[in-house]
Amino acid sequence: MTLLLAEPGPLRDAIARELKDVAVTTVEDDDLVTAACGREAIVYLPAARLLDALHAPNPDARRAREALRAAHAPGVSLAVFVVPEGDGYREELDVLEQDGTPYMVVAAPALVEELGTTLPKHGTLLLPRSGSMRAADACAVATAVREALTTEEQGRIVTVGAEASPATLFKRAAQLSSLRVRILALWTPLYRLARWLWRLFRRPEPALYRELRLLASPPP
Repeated sequence: MTLLLAEPGPLRDAIARELKDVAVTTVEDDDLVTAACGREAIVYLPAARLLDALHAPNPDARRAREALRAAHAPGVSLAVFVVPEGDGYREELDVLEQDGTPYMVVAAPALVEELGTTLPKHGTLLLPRSGSMRAADACAVATAVREALTTEEQGRIVTVGAEASPATLFKRAAQLSSLRVRILALWTPLYRLARWLWRLFRRPEPALYRELRLLASPPP
């Protein structure tokens, strides 16, 4: 019996499918405490899309306090915050840690499903063969949330996600989005040359190259 506080998005949908007996609303709900009454836990997502939150973090201490107001409702014994990796939402986690409510935090990189929105619907894309990126499937994050609701080792941050080559991740993203995109993995110097030529002829670059810079570790 869980109350999920989240705006619409792929992660909210995945968590709602994974959990049993879940009600969904947002922190802006005027009857938030009433909605939480009788629930055993609340799950709070400060961002609808992890990818967008990594690009432009928007932490809000007031919003976190609203979520915790629901956690103080009768019957609720645990708050689970699902946040992007890194320190972008440290302000909200500080509110959580200072509140005194038993908690768990699930931290994740961008979703593979979100990367699919940066791909064109067709054509050929050039990606570096070397280097790695971090990403997570929505279902993996949802599973981590379900496990966080039942663990006895509370007060921790659980990190979800894995590293893979850019070509591997974007091929997976294209498959999940049912896109007809051909992805070529190039030797890194050749990839850099192709990017230079692309810019030389003032061709607009696909949005996914921004994600390469954001999520690559180390950058290609």
